[in-house]
Amino acid sequence: MSRKKPTAAEKRIAAAPASAFRKLTKAELEKLGFSPKSERLIESGRRIARGVKTISKRLFTFKNTDSTPEAIAEAHAEGRIPYKSQQTQEAARKQKVTRERERETRLAGKSLAPLTSKQIDGKVAEFEKQLTKVKRVSPGPHATRPRGYYRVNASTRARMPDLLRKKLAGEWVPDGDWQQLADAMRAAKHPDLARVLKS
Repeated sequence: MSRKKPTAAEKRIAAAPASAFRKLTKAELEKLGFSPKSERLIESGRRIARGVKTISKRLFTFKNTDSTPEAIAEAHAEGRIPYKSQQTQEAARKQKVTRERERETRLAGKSLAPLTSKQIDGKVAEFEKQLTKVKRVSPGPHATRPRGYYRVNASTRARMPDLLRKKLAGEWVPDGDWQQLADAMRAAKHPDLARVLKS
């Protein structure tokens, strides 16, 4: 099957620099049939009318920085790219906390079957491997001091597998340890974070 050839408008937009676009207002978004909460841009000087070509924030970000929004957010969080202002940094932090709370609420609401001893052994072993790559973690939505990162030192890293084993087996661990375990699992992107949050 042959690919559809790009239109003249698509070619023009692809070649245009980021400076050639402006953000659409909520009223303009609604007029064009988009959600007022969506973030889209249009070429400066173009008339707002049905059928006019617009671009997503993702494409604009790529044009402007040659990177994706996710990569930029990660670079901001790790300090490789500074925020434009403290207000921007605080807004990004609040958005991240909100997303994590929503995701973890969904995870904790899932019904999960109990694990066998062999399954627990496998998941703990997987976590131990993941921990070798985790140097620092960000406090999760539970944190009373949600800013910044804290480092995972050798003693903390050594305790984590046993804590995970206890939680996967349905045993109780102190709140501070439970929260630290959840932070480490979140940083490692461990697939059984839901079990820890639920137990």
